[in-house]
Amino acid sequence: MLTTDLHYARAFLNPYLLGEVCLHDDVKYTTVVRLCNATSIVTVNDQFPGPTIRVQEGDRVIVTVRNHVDYNITIHWHGVNQRLSAWNDGPAYITQCPIQPNQSYTYNFTVEGQAGTVWWHAHITWLRATLHGAFIIEPNRHNLYPYQHILKGKIFKDEVVLLGDFWTQNVEEIYTTVVETGTISVANPYIYASAINGQPGPLYPCSEAGTYRLKVKRGKTYLLRIINVSLLDEFLFAIADHTMTVVEVDGAYTKPYSTSVVFLSPGQSMNVWVTADQPANRSYTILSASYIPNLLVATHRLNATGVFEYEGSSWTFNPPATSPTASSDSNTSRHHHQLQPLVTPSSFPAQNDSNFVDMFISQIKGIGADRKGSKSSNRMPLPLEIDRNLFFVLSINALPCPSCTGGNIPGFRNAAAINNISFVLPTSTAILPAYYYSNKQNYADKDLQQHVYTTDFPDFPPLVYNYTGMPKNPLQYADANEGTKVSVLEYGSRVQIVLQSSSTLAGPETHPIHLHGQSFYVVATGLGNFDEASNVQMNLVDPPLRNTVVVPSGGWTVIRFVANNPGVWFLHCHIELHITWGMEMVFIVKDGKGPQQTLPPPPADYPKC
Repeated sequence: MLTTDLHYARAFLNPYLLGEVCLHDDVKYTTVVRLCNATSIVTVNDQFPGPTIRVQEGDRVIVTVRNHVDYNITIHWHGVNQRLSAWNDGPAYITQCPIQPNQSYTYNFTVEGQAGTVWWHAHITWLRATLHGAFIIEPNRHNLYPYQHILKGKIFKDEVVLLGDFWTQNVEEIYTTVVETGTISVANPYIYASAINGQPGPLYPCSEAGTYRLKVKRGKTYLLRIINVSLLDEFLFAIADHTMTVVEVDGAYTKPYSTSVVFLSPGQSMNVWVTADQPANRSYTILSASYIPNLLVATHRLNATGVFEYEGSSWTFNPPATSPTASSDSNTSRHHHQLQPLVTPSSFPAQNDSNFVDMFISQIKGIGADRKGSKSSNRMPLPLEIDRNLFFVLSINALPCPSCTGGNIPGFRNAAAINNISFVLPTSTAILPAYYYSNKQNYADKDLQQHVYTTDFPDFPPLVYNYTGMPKNPLQYADANEGTKVSVLEYGSRVQIVLQSSSTLAGPETHPIHLHGQSFYVVATGLGNFDEASNVQMNLVDPPLRNTVVVPSGGWTVIRFVANNPGVWFLHCHIELHITWGMEMVFIVKDGKGPQQTLPPPPADYPKC
């Protein structure tokens, strides 16, 4: 059994002073029933999804993790900037060695300079499939949510909505297969199901009774904290006949934008408000549908559905679950002829409607970039001039594998890369301690760094070609080199990265790229190949601040940030298949001057490999 104790207890010394949040929960194997079968999964406190953690801006968070199973484990605090606390960021073999069976580690960090909805999840192999939950940072008393002034404080309730999957097979076995062969079999339509808060809904077998329901009162306004926790899928999300207003993405405020459908890629979070303003004698379908811009990528998923249930309404699923065995758990005591059918969306984007997704992304605007380095909530310095200009090509590649048969090319296994480097995780130790100790004068092993990583990650791709050429680029562009290569940034560097998608083997795909350690501004995006000579218009007025950005299918995105958080920071695609294949790299941000610009030493119980 895996038992992880997350010690939770809150004590505010003063509502205007720093508080301390300690956690005490158990992470263990739990048997749940989904899709007509009992399945053993890893959970926190027997909960799937995991518990929501609520803290306040300025809180110190202390989480002690004790591991009592055969699996190694780490926890990543996705979207928490970890200012001067890189030791607590969580990605295995990047900032820490895993917490091994019968060992423990205490994550200890302060949440500062940010508020909003982010999340936590396992960051090793594919354990985050079930080991995840929301991490909500409430603003302190001096920094209310900006949209509270618009609504005059009339949010009746907030609700966490996790868009994800339920896997019927052991995800660790699937992960091993992907590592060994580069492939994953989805021939069985129920190898995994789309889910809303862990429930697939009535379109799936044996799933009607557990359908997610949000009970609402007519005239009240609700804040939905939506997070895409899926391993693989992007989602389009809607509530039939209701308008949602986007007010925050990735824990950063936005200008309000009203829409009937929102889009989230794996790793992204979004706050929307919705008013229950429709006839109260009906209830309405909540719909989460996979977005797949490249239909060459096969999918067998049905939509996940839930119910936006008005107080006092009587309703039934209409039509009842469409899968042939799905009605086996229906509530037979209902008299369906007396019930109103659920209202379904009158219009909804097609599964591959990239025009809608591109339009939606373009409408998300920040509340105004900070040019002065303010420390107030959701404000990060926007660099107007650039010291490091980087160009990263994201690609699906192939590596020799004589025994592999399921890849895009016989005799090769599927891989992924950034600038043709397919990243390989170290195993002897993590990159952060190797870097930290190799730079200490009194440390004996000055060659430690050389055995773990090299500092020659390329700023630009080795080959220049028509990255988004269709239908496929010549196979020579799919070649990749494996390596553990990092890019070193001076403290305070003003960095711009062009993230360019490609269509080397599988055709163009979207890539949700997540940066650990700090958020960044999304200053431009477009289709085709990025061409600096074409005078690309950069949004330096109200760019959105994000920690996970979608690089469009057959297109590019430009991000900017100031490297002012010393440590080792992971950058990777948040589609689990792609990160397993190697679509990731690492930044090392060097120390600056003085203690406020210098990474402190590791904690005493820091895990060893």
